[in-house]
Amino acid sequence: MPTFRLTLRDEAESDVDAAYEWYELQRPGLGAEFLVALDDVVERVRRGPRSQPRFDSRFRCTLLKRFPYAVYFTIEGDCVIVFAVLHAKRDASVLGERIS
Repeated sequence: MPTFRLTLRDEAESDVDAAYEWYELQRPGLGAEFLVALDDVVERVRRGPRSQPRFDSRFRCTLLKRFPYAVYFTIEGDCVIVFAVLHAKRDASVLGERIS
């Protein structure tokens, strides 16, 4: 099974940076643990993006283990494009603004 390329949009990178910084403020090293959990999800998505559930007609979504964050992405050809990495309690309506 082919592995998909994965790209994070600038907004998704900002989401990751903000989450990392917040977790580091809570406890030094926790931000790094968040990044490890994110890397696990990224690899799972790269190997099988279509196996992840649909969030709506445009996006698929998968959850991080241990951290209450969701990764929202689309599939375009052989590329997975991550539009957002949001706290699971955050309103995902921001995705509509990011799709353009």
